[in-house]
Amino acid sequence: MVRLLLTLCFIYSAQVISQESEYKYVPERNTAEYYFGSFNKGKDISDVAKWYGEFAKWAATQGDVYDSMTVALLQPYYHRDLASHDFMWVSTWPDSAAQFKGLEAWTKDSKANALLAKLPAKNSQVVSTVQWAISQPRSTDAGNFILAQYNSCKLNEGTNLRTYYDAYVDFAKMAQENGDVQGRKLIIPGPGYDGDADFIRLVYTSAVSERGEGIEFWRSELRDTDERLALVGMADCGNGSIYVGPVLRSPN
Repeated sequence: MVRLLLTLCFIYSAQVISQESEYKYVPERNTAEYYFGSFNKGKDISDVAKWYGEFAKWAATQGDVYDSMTVALLQPYYHRDLASHDFMWVSTWPDSAAQFKGLEAWTKDSKANALLAKLPAKNSQVVSTVQWAISQPRSTDAGNFILAQYNSCKLNEGTNLRTYYDAYVDFAKMAQENGDVQGRKLIIPGPGYDGDADFIRLVYTSAVSERGEGIEFWRSELRDTDERLALVGMADCGNGSIYVGPVLRSPN
């Protein structure tokens, strides 16, 4: 029996190693929560930013639970339905364990419930996601006024998310070696998501102007490279939306 169990364990381990060896890179994963909200009457984005200050004071009373969380407060700018929400609060975490430890602290504390009642807005949708990091922008510091472009993507036949990830990492590495300063992620939507995308492609910059510079750099230096052409036909990405706003909190 022991010999049989050892044999089965060996076969399983070999299968896992074989599957992983099919791919060039191992995804660097983190998680993120997206809160879509609309302002209460007479309120605006400055009121939500002030509310964050109260949240930060509360978070400081929770030990190290929120030390690894980042917060960006983004507003839609180029978007197909600007009436659907006024802002998007994005919280990122290093992993699901940290995310749900934070959720437990938030949902169990009566002071947090009282704080939530003071939020000068109403959330209409909350989405939990897993994110695969591709590359980092020039800076991720709190205080940056960033731009984030999201595109919904469907994988084409013969491509899975891991093969797309490998090709996209190759492209991003080449781009940054040649001077590109944009960050990139693949987002896998989870609970709360009501679309049909296989993944969301995120390109983000530490300043709004850097996105424009990145577009021009792509046209002049990246569009015809082997790494970019390798991505052609792997997935169809459309329905792009651009958001802008400040990073309020960063572990950096």
